[in-house]
Amino acid sequence: MSALPPDHDFHVDPSSITRASEFLAVLAENFDIDPPKVLPQDGEAVVFTWDYGTLKRYLTIDPEQVDVMDLNKSLKVRCVHEIMSDQDAEAYAKLVGVIGAKPISATTTD
Repeated sequence: MSALPPDHDFHVDPSSITRASEFLAVLAENFDIDPPKVLPQDGEAVVFTWDYGTLKRYLTIDPEQVDVMDLNKSLKVRCVHEIMSDQDAEAYAKLVGVIGAKPISATTTD
C-alpha cells in the first residue's frame, strides 16, 4: 500500500504501514486471533477489521495514535477505545486487552 503512488486510493503513508505491520506481527506470533481484513483510511492510516457476529471491530493505526472501535451492526451503537500513542509494552498490552485476543501460551500473559 505504501508503494502505490500517493494519489492512488489505496496508498497509505509508509510510517503507518510499518507500525501496522509491527503490531500485526505481535498479534500473529503471540495471540490466537483470526487474520483481519485490511483497509486504507485517508492515505494516512491502516484499518484492521474483524467480525464477531453482530459486532464489528475496527483497529485503526496511524503514526500518532492507535484506537479500537466496536460497532454493533444491528443497533448501530459504537464504542471507541483510545489507546496511548506510546509504543511501550503497556500501550500494546492495553490494546491486546481491548481486542480480546487469547495468548497462545502462558508466557505471553504477563
